[in-house]
Amino acid sequence: MIGQVLLAATATALNLTSMFVLLGGFWLIGSIAGAAWWRYGIEARGQNLEALAAALTTGRAAARPLKG
Repeated sequence: MIGQVLLAATATALNLTSMFVLLGGFWLIGSIAGAAWWRYGIEARGQNLEALAAALTTGRAAARPLKG
């Protein structure tokens, strides 16, 4: 939501180039977050999201790690 407001404000206050620079910055932030999730997220620690969700709904202490 805040990104849409900033894009609109930047496009009207400055110019189209600055809007694309801001959009590229937001894309870069998302890419960094995605890379961090891929490297350090739940699935990178040997747990898939389905096992984690099952553990949360059934009350088990820990989810089953992936095989392999």
